[in-house]
Amino acid sequence: MTPLHIIAEVGNEKILALLLFHKADVTIRDKYGHTALSLAQKNRKVDSVEMIQNEIELRQQVRQETEKKLLDACFDGDVIKAEECLAHLGAQAKAVLNSSPNGSDTLNFLYRACRTGNVDLVKLLLKHGAIAKPHRQTSYSPLYIACRIGNLDIVQMLLTHFPHLVSVATLEQILPFAAACSQGHLSIVQLLLTYPNYPFSSCNIYVDRLQRSYVFPFNLNAQDLNEQTSLYLSVLGGYIDVVEYLLSFRVYALTPQEVELFKRRLTHSYFTSENSIVTLSEFNATLQKTNTLFCPFNLDVYSNNGRTALHEAIEQQNFKLVHLLISNGANVNLSYEEISSRILNNEQCFITRSTALSCACRLNNVQLINYLMNSHATDKEFLAFNSCKQSYLIGHLLKYRALQDNEFKLTKRQLTTNILYTFDEKFWLNIDLTKIWININDEKKDNNNNISESNYSIEPILKRRSNKRYQILTTSFEHIKTHFTTRSLLSSTTTNHIPSSTSIPSIPVGIQWHHYGPLKILDPLWFIQASIFVNKDSFTQLSDITITNRHLLFHCITRIDLSDNSLEYLPAFLFQMYSLRILNISNNQLGELPNDNNVWLCHQLTELDVSHNALTCLPSAMFQLRSLQRAYAAHNQLQYLPVEMWSAPMLTDLNVANNSLKELPAPTVTIVNNTEKSGRHMTSRHSNNQNRTTSEFRSQIPPNPPTKLNINETKSPPLSSSITTSNLSLFSLPSSIPPRSTTFTEITTNNNNPPSPDDDDEFERRSKLKINYDNSISSPSLYSPVKRLCLWQNHIAKSTDDDQQPGLNTKSSSSSSISTISRLNNLNLSYNHFEILPPMLCCLVPYLTSLNLSHNLLTEPSNISSYPSRLKMLDLSFNQLQHNISIETLSRREKSYRKNRQYDTTIENICYRPELKESNTQIDINKRRRSRSVSRHKVLISTNLTMGLNSISKSDQQDQCCIHRRHTKLEFLHDLNLSDNKINELTLLSIAKPSRDMDTAVLRSSLLFPAITRLNLSQNELVSIPSSISLLDNLGTLILRDNSHLKEIPLSIGSMQKLWNLDLHGCGQTIKR
Repeated sequence: MTPLHIIAEVGNEKILALLLFHKADVTIRDKYGHTALSLAQKNRKVDSVEMIQNEIELRQQVRQETEKKLLDACFDGDVIKAEECLAHLGAQAKAVLNSSPNGSDTLNFLYRACRTGNVDLVKLLLKHGAIAKPHRQTSYSPLYIACRIGNLDIVQMLLTHFPHLVSVATLEQILPFAAACSQGHLSIVQLLLTYPNYPFSSCNIYVDRLQRSYVFPFNLNAQDLNEQTSLYLSVLGGYIDVVEYLLSFRVYALTPQEVELFKRRLTHSYFTSENSIVTLSEFNATLQKTNTLFCPFNLDVYSNNGRTALHEAIEQQNFKLVHLLISNGANVNLSYEEISSRILNNEQCFITRSTALSCACRLNNVQLINYLMNSHATDKEFLAFNSCKQSYLIGHLLKYRALQDNEFKLTKRQLTTNILYTFDEKFWLNIDLTKIWININDEKKDNNNNISESNYSIEPILKRRSNKRYQILTTSFEHIKTHFTTRSLLSSTTTNHIPSSTSIPSIPVGIQWHHYGPLKILDPLWFIQASIFVNKDSFTQLSDITITNRHLLFHCITRIDLSDNSLEYLPAFLFQMYSLRILNISNNQLGELPNDNNVWLCHQLTELDVSHNALTCLPSAMFQLRSLQRAYAAHNQLQYLPVEMWSAPMLTDLNVANNSLKELPAPTVTIVNNTEKSGRHMTSRHSNNQNRTTSEFRSQIPPNPPTKLNINETKSPPLSSSITTSNLSLFSLPSSIPPRSTTFTEITTNNNNPPSPDDDDEFERRSKLKINYDNSISSPSLYSPVKRLCLWQNHIAKSTDDDQQPGLNTKSSSSSSISTISRLNNLNLSYNHFEILPPMLCCLVPYLTSLNLSHNLLTEPSNISSYPSRLKMLDLSFNQLQHNISIETLSRREKSYRKNRQYDTTIENICYRPELKESNTQIDINKRRRSRSVSRHKVLISTNLTMGLNSISKSDQQDQCCIHRRHTKLEFLHDLNLSDNKINELTLLSIAKPSRDMDTAVLRSSLLFPAITRLNLSQNELVSIPSSISLLDNLGTLILRDNSHLKEIPLSIGSMQKLWNLDLHGCGQTIKR
């Protein structure tokens, strides 16, 4: 008991008054819990009770007044006034400081002092026992407000006294660390992350985005109510230094064993012993030698507005922040949704998806576009493409799809010593080259927001193995240049001398713009941007592009892939690139291609793919390209093909499947009278006769010969005995043939087409060829002289008028004749409307090895001589064939077909390339020995050899079979597919009814397909299999499945040694003995 308790119990008012005057504490309780007031009330000391109650009320009033003064001092930061108030409160100062002012739940004194930022005042309050506790309702702590205002000293004092406050979040779930980051207080951020004396007992284990565990007093990736992290808030505020420090901060990763040990830290002796770990720094010291360091911050956390930190940096166009985030692993391809409202008649909300790249395109920031593309940003959903408001921005996106084409090479000599198409000035006026380096000046001025490109650029190089299948023509550039120095190119083409100091692209450019956008138009600026991007070492600024070298930016492109887009029209410059080797424009909406020889100048093009479009015809100029090897035009609407397809110089593969073709063009060949001499058998003594003019021949030439004669209607002129072999003529096909049956009109040097740098032989061979339609054909001479032949050196093959062609020039060396032969190896005509086998194949494509005529309307397979003799693969499946290939003459269907098209049905073997016969004759002449008798030669050249249609007997006519139809078997055929037809009988021999006792060698020599290895006869109506099938020694696969009428097979099949696959599924499999 205190003296006040005793006096209050006794009731001595004078002593009680004296004690109260000297501030005796009326709130102290005795050991029984009684205060002085309660004892006075218990003993009914009324005066004492009244005196104590009055003192309590008086003291309460004074305390309230003092609290108010102290509160004002804390608001004003008045340290002196606050010190006076605390002195006046005396022992009650601690209680007052740790209570809410005015008895409410408002913020306490220490919080108010921290908000003022007065360090001395905070020290004073802490000295008098102030406790930094969060508010009961808002959870605002003094440390939170100190971090927000950025007072480092106050934060240090609070961390020293109350380190646990670092993990206390406000009502909005904002940590003190997040408050410091949102305001950009770098020093406080550093202190909070590196403070060494965090109690280890208050630490927890947290996991980052890669499931790596670490120990820390608070969650570094904690999100507030807006789902914003500390890193996000730093980026949102644009605090580059804070973001840079956060991304450089590292923590130690825990092993799984350490994680389990940490979870048992309250009971494990390792943490409860006297020398146990107390602080976080001590714990980290144990991990330095064994554990790895990593950045714990998650860069790809979405906020409630659907954005990440990178998206906010892009919206701010803060290049350094973007660089920091991406270089530390931010995902550049994350998308987010934007909500925009527009008020028209009523309020509407629009939600659009966007990415970092599309945002940069929407902001027209080329620097960000380039950096994002260098950082492997993609545009799979074409959000960036659709966000571009300017065409040049699309070019900045597309240039990253341009790669170095390692399959081909460019040389400086190739681009400087050749005469290349330079494009006209009107073409260049529509191209703004300044858009290529649009931000170069701004980047130099803004040093705080620029990163050197060398720090982040990624060199895109397409690493591919060189493909030996692609043939690149070697060219004698110097000779071609000298040969054409006196010639001019097109009116818009000029020969510019390129100075040695001029920048020249040296890297071949491969453009891969497959399925992008999809593209609907093509801007030439895009191709220039792509070339400069690949040749960035040669073109670094706008001044590097001059009038003399700007066209080279097109001619260095070697590969273009524009497939799977929405192109409806192709600009002309696309076909004027000299170095272009491969062009893929499939899967578009093209309705036509340009058909102008002055447009198709890409004479090094080896592969062209126009499949899956809406083309109705192919341009004839396309087949005059000197290097075109592969052409794909499947899945179009082709109704006819140009006759120039047979004269394509290098074409080996042609795919026109899935079209509407009913026939192939049949050419008519006419040759100009040319007095040039060739042939090894020609000597000086022969040339005298060859140089005679037409008037020297004793021929009767009609005064007005017709320009075109119908072989079915026009009769041959009467031939007298005075007409020599040098006056024989040929008849052409009727002029009523549709446009698709175009003709070879004249083989002359074409001076209208611009020369292209190619090798000498190739150019000389191709320059003689000119292809036009019938309406542009000039009237050729009805008769033309031919060479005389020495009877003892060679024989004269008598030919009918239909075997020849108008104006055939007999002067034709073997090399030049062979050069006109088509090199086509693979021809795909499947899924069309062919009713018969095109009759000109054996003549025009003698080197054809693969022919696909499946899924057509064939009912007759034609005789075996109608197929090219070198075939290795033949597909006639899914037709309506009644029988297989045989050696019979023309079928009824084929004869009717020719009759409907004005062919003479009495002539079964029309040769569509008779000049090849002449070529073979010349070859035979070269092989024979030269004559040594001059007198015999003179007798020969003075003799007139007469021959004509009326002078040829019927037996001779049969001997005059087309040289391309003389074969009776397909010796090289390996794969024959006759499945899904209506074949009921299989014929394998040229002998109609072989006898059983016939010699096996004779039977083998009569095989139609002696080298066949695979035979497919499934889905037919076969009744039996001939026993002669065992003579096919190389047959390895025989497919007879689903022949429901086939009940038995010959026993001799068992003796076939190479037969490893016999499919009889769906057949009656009984063995015939």
